[in-house]
Amino acid sequence: VDPGLLTNKELLEKHGGRRRTLEELVVMDKLNMLSPPSSSVHLERVRKKVRRFLDHGRLKISYDDFMMAATIFVLFGDDTRILYFPPTADNGFAFFVTFCFILFVLEMILHSWAKSDFSRGIFNVKGYAFSFFFWLDLLAVLSMVPDVAWLASAFGLQNDSIDSLGTRAGKAGKIGAKSSRVIRMARLVRLVKLYKVTSQRSREKQQLDDLKKLVELGHLNHDEVEEYLEKANAQKQSKVGAELSDIITRRVIIVVLLMLCVVPLLTFTSPHDSETEATEFLHAVNIQAGYDCNYLERSVDKFKSFMAQLSGDTNSNEPFLVALDLSPTRCETRTEINFSNVDVLSHMRDEALKIIATDPINIGGEEFSIIATFNLTQYTKDQSQA
Repeated sequence: VDPGLLTNKELLEKHGGRRRTLEELVVMDKLNMLSPPSSSVHLERVRKKVRRFLDHGRLKISYDDFMMAATIFVLFGDDTRILYFPPTADNGFAFFVTFCFILFVLEMILHSWAKSDFSRGIFNVKGYAFSFFFWLDLLAVLSMVPDVAWLASAFGLQNDSIDSLGTRAGKAGKIGAKSSRVIRMARLVRLVKLYKVTSQRSREKQQLDDLKKLVELGHLNHDEVEEYLEKANAQKQSKVGAELSDIITRRVIIVVLLMLCVVPLLTFTSPHDSETEATEFLHAVNIQAGYDCNYLERSVDKFKSFMAQLSGDTNSNEPFLVALDLSPTRCETRTEINFSNVDVLSHMRDEALKIIATDPINIGGEEFSIIATFNLTQYTKDQSQA
């Protein structure tokens, strides 16, 4: 029996002389208690909906959903690129990062213009501009500047030169790994804010759809719908409650950001990596050995074995030490002293390279120096998984 065809008297008799409340009707309709269809009828309804979608369906995405997808990409896109994609896909990811950066900048400009009141002057603005979430959004946008190649190059944030005992692997460094946590937290705040807005709108839309369906079935009239909506609006969070919730949210965000900034400062970090100290030691041996090829060869072999132990992986397909250049060039017949693993280097990302160059020392008109290149691919993957 279709309940939509029952009269008010029949409904009262069916439910023991008591008319169902609006909340009960909504719950019962969701649980299919009013008119539970059989499995075959339910399957046929699903088939009709699928056919209708295939013939006339449209994929609609709201502005909030689109910005949430862009925020998720900015949060996890770089880690996904490192873990699951080859270096040839880097240009595609760089394009989408630039696109998201432009979107976030435009969003900030539009929000500041449309959701702010500048009538009382620039120092007494009400609304979004210069509010707490404005500064968080600005921090999130500025954190993307090093990820946008042309902006990083314009501001001098990309270092392609080889400094003395330095490295080109900015993201693979320890400081970069620690600061990335603060950056990720700042971007995550955007996601939380968008989720709150989207979930609220989704609940309101679902509520209206439920009411519309009950009206179509004849369980409610328009007066009862208006009464229910007024009651729901009256039960919404008060202005004081909303302000209190906003204050608590701000304080929690500030405390978490401070913890992410302060805790790394309390953690001891060695000023030199093991590979840096080993390269400095090999540099001293290079000077001391002179033209003693046997001594130099044994020292280089120990250096290579130490690097293999340091990486904890003896896999020749992914070696830690990928290139070594000792100057001046000598012992030409000992080709194993200077080497370059071209196969590995050609498939590596620049951010996974660490190049250490010692200061050249002139002795007898010849310069003694070392340039060692290391593969930090596994380290960058571990950081992405963390």
